[in-house]
Amino acid sequence: MKRLISIFIIVIITSLFLFSDDWNGIELPEETHYRIGYLFFIAGHGSIKIERADFEGREAVKITGKVWSSKFFSLFYKIDDTVVSILDARTLKPLWHSVDYHEGSYRRKTEYHFDYDKLECTSQEGVVKIKEGILEPLGSLYYLRINELKKGIPVINEVFDGHRVKEVAVVVTEEKRLKTRFGWKDVLVINPTMKDFRKEGITKVQEKITLYLQKEIPRVPYLIKGKLVFGSLRVKLIKIDHS
Repeated sequence: MKRLISIFIIVIITSLFLFSDDWNGIELPEETHYRIGYLFFIAGHGSIKIERADFEGREAVKITGKVWSSKFFSLFYKIDDTVVSILDARTLKPLWHSVDYHEGSYRRKTEYHFDYDKLECTSQEGVVKIKEGILEPLGSLYYLRINELKKGIPVINEVFDGHRVKEVAVVVTEEKRLKTRFGWKDVLVINPTMKDFRKEGITKVQEKITLYLQKEIPRVPYLIKGKLVFGSLRVKLIKIDHS
């Protein structure tokens, strides 16, 4: 009887570990909601949701990023972008990726399938050679959220932009206190450098991006600033949902 009780306890503990909602310090599912400001106006809204997934029998996470314009801005320039990535839960390497861009008269809808035996990514647009250890834009954000970052020390990754694999370097330039909707927070100020990165859709920021991430893991992005060709964007976190 004692042996059965011991086995039962071990099974319960193991099950709790295997099916824990915590992934690298991030409580899943997690959906962050943002308000996007352009100049003095509310230009739109965005969200990023991460949840557990199964991809062809592999433990994975699914990240869905959405950006849509406000009713007022939609009268002049409607935006409705969705990017979905399925990543290996252990390595963050992309397994499947899709983009659906609707920006004014511009449309683009593509799916990407990654084959690491052939080191190829195939889509409706053709075949692109890839490398082991690559990331894609959403995965690169989560890489920053769960890995060690030190002030002044660059973190360099190769990121697939939908057409090519490009080098992206990020560096923590300072630590500061930031006033947020959730109170004053200690944050890391991060400046990515995207070398010839394809700027399109959600990532269509032309010159400079500054990220303000929570100092400690899970490093929630509280604020993102982006300089555009005309004006600038401010993306502020307004809600975190774990339901």
